[in-house]
Amino acid sequence: MRLYFLFATSLVFTIHCNKNSSLSSADSSNPSYEKSYILLEHATLRFAPSDDPDAAHPTIAGERVNNWKGDLLRGTVVNVVQDLGEWMSIYTEDDATGYLKSEQLVPMLGMREATVLKTVATFRTADLSTQNDTLTLSPGQLLFVFDSVAFFSRVNINADQYCWVKTDDLSFDTKEVKVSKLIVLAKWSKERGDLANNSRLLDKARLQSPDAILVDRLANEVPFETFSSEPVRATAEPTH
Repeated sequence: MRLYFLFATSLVFTIHCNKNSSLSSADSSNPSYEKSYILLEHATLRFAPSDDPDAAHPTIAGERVNNWKGDLLRGTVVNVVQDLGEWMSIYTEDDATGYLKSEQLVPMLGMREATVLKTVATFRTADLSTQNDTLTLSPGQLLFVFDSVAFFSRVNINADQYCWVKTDDLSFDTKEVKVSKLIVLAKWSKERGDLANNSRLLDKARLQSPDAILVDRLANEVPFETFSSEPVRATAEPTH
């Protein structure tokens, strides 16, 4: 097994099998059923559609396997192969497979990814008189925009939490959204004490999006002692 950090999709998981091996109840050869969804919150990718800590081995009778395949982060794009009601059988853009809770996913059709470049006020409805003084959006926050009314947009900010913001306060710039996804990953790494990885993320952003405003926000997640004055390019891994 090998741990891959997939920056473009904010995905962190351990690949145990290929695309077809764990979709025992799904027909992955039927592209007409595949739909693109996006993950609203950090979630556990399961080997089987259950919250149980282990699951039956797919080929060895009586054997049990760990029902954990890895962690998927907010903003991860997946393709749904089979809707099982409470669960969905999915595969990622890199062909990792497994099961996610249906409530954690939303269709990408009609949805736009966005972020904010400054602290932004929120509103309870699409009306200036309903400003929510207890909730503001932080620079670099990854947002999913679902509806627009007049000068307002309804955005998802985390899991099942939504609010309204002024559309002019949103940034749909691809490079800024890309950095906002790196910020999601950097916060996840910071929670787990992997600060060295955040230095690599910052170098990645400085090389790929040097003029992105949110690069400075990403730098806040990097400890000073590992901050490099010049971005370091990743070296190719040796072949065996």
